[in-house]
Amino acid sequence: MTEYSGHMSLTPPAPDTGIAQPPARPNERFRFVTQPSGQQQAAKKWLTVMICVDAVLALALIAVFALPHPPMSLWIVVGAGVLASLVFLMLWLSAQKVRQWSGDDLIDLLVLEEGFVTQGGFEVSWQEVSKIEAVKFAPKTPRRMSAAQAVGHAAGSALADFDGAKTTVNIHLFDAKAALARTTTKRQKLAIIDEIGRKEGHVLTQLGFRPAQEINALLQHLQQACEQRNKPFVFRESANGF
Repeated sequence: MTEYSGHMSLTPPAPDTGIAQPPARPNERFRFVTQPSGQQQAAKKWLTVMICVDAVLALALIAVFALPHPPMSLWIVVGAGVLASLVFLMLWLSAQKVRQWSGDDLIDLLVLEEGFVTQGGFEVSWQEVSKIEAVKFAPKTPRRMSAAQAVGHAAGSALADFDGAKTTVNIHLFDAKAALARTTTKRQKLAIIDEIGRKEGHVLTQLGFRPAQEINALLQHLQQACEQRNKPFVFRESANGF
């Protein structure tokens, strides 16, 4: 069995007060739920980082291209302002959408003894599962970085704790089209990726950045559950999480 680094304990995030949380399911083992307050904090971080990166790039462009031609400085500043405004608009719209979520809309992944509950409250039984594929993105700090890499790495560090992990769990299905036929909401439908011309597909589960001990405990449980049911469990680590 693969050994995952980190302390094997699960500490779920505190739920937002005043927002209806997904109801507890029988035999629930793991609960990964998005909280609007966390999404709003992440959006603020993204906005801060993007403004800083935008300002650095604008100054660099001015230094390299605009100093010999002063009128170009105005266009560079205007372009940087437009880009920052577009980023702010996208983040604001995303935050407004998440703020309206409650109940099963908040679900990233619930792991039950008999299967899974994915986004929007869509239920998948173990009988439907052909294999489980988990990808854990754990960005590493390069020993030597160019100026552009340093800016990107600083942005990533501001957005997430590199001791944590950005994880995706793909729940592969024998018949994705049959699963799609059971969906009742747009959020449920968007989670199922079917393959054109084939019955197979998978449910895409994005867990985002979470503490390493939570992810390690989940991966160990999924591996054991697959072994008990004679189903393949595929685990990959990647340093390309951004």
